[in-house]
Amino acid sequence: SDQTFSVQDRNLGATSAEKGKEDWYARVDESIGLHYQWGRKDPFRGSSSINDNVLTETTIEWPGRVESNSTNGTIEYSVSNPTTFISVNYTNYDWYYTGETTTNNTRWNSTKTIYDPCPIGWRVPDGGTGNIWEKADFANTYIYDSNLKGYTFFNAQNSWYPLTGCLSYNYAELESVGYDGGAWSCTPLNDYSVYELQLNTSSRYTSHECTSRGYGQAVRCIKDENYEDITLPDIPFENLTDITATSAK
Repeated sequence: SDQTFSVQDRNLGATSAEKGKEDWYARVDESIGLHYQWGRKDPFRGSSSINDNVLTETTIEWPGRVESNSTNGTIEYSVSNPTTFISVNYTNYDWYYTGETTTNNTRWNSTKTIYDPCPIGWRVPDGGTGNIWEKADFANTYIYDSNLKGYTFFNAQNSWYPLTGCLSYNYAELESVGYDGGAWSCTPLNDYSVYELQLNTSSRYTSHECTSRGYGQAVRCIKDENYEDITLPDIPFENLTDITATSAK
């Protein structure tokens, strides 16, 4: 059926799919996950708490943002500098620089690209009319938790969607955690905008217009219907060369 699809039970990068309990925020904090600029494969930090705009701590040092221009706003630069947030240019409101109002709409699409951040066998979902959230009737089959700040959707096997906030497209600052939460789609609306799932404390929009690809937002991966699992042949153990492990000195 065209109404059947598989969606991951958590945001990309989240370590929990649970929303926790009314008096215990550990699980909901673990369900926040990572943020991605549209069309980039590498993640940026999300919040460490559903109650605050505080970036989670990591073991690496994160460089400051750079502004999109003909040098920094390229695929080559983004791949070579995966932890650098690229603020938008104000010609096409994208981190990807063209010098014109147009942009590259093929970085993510329905056929999984090499820039798609989802794991093998999964991809960024489609947006627009007939998107997965619309098919699951997200606008009508939900309960909002004002304490833990997120939504449970009944038609998606009670999936939990926390209000993760976003990274601003201009200053790379974490904002609106606990008040807003979006999830990217791979579908452009036009040269400026992309479709997204958009949630806030009072509304749910399954086909919302996000006006800049420069935001850092959550990704909720869908199973890639075009993926073919390739089974590699077994290697007989008798054909393997003996390996002796030695300690480092």
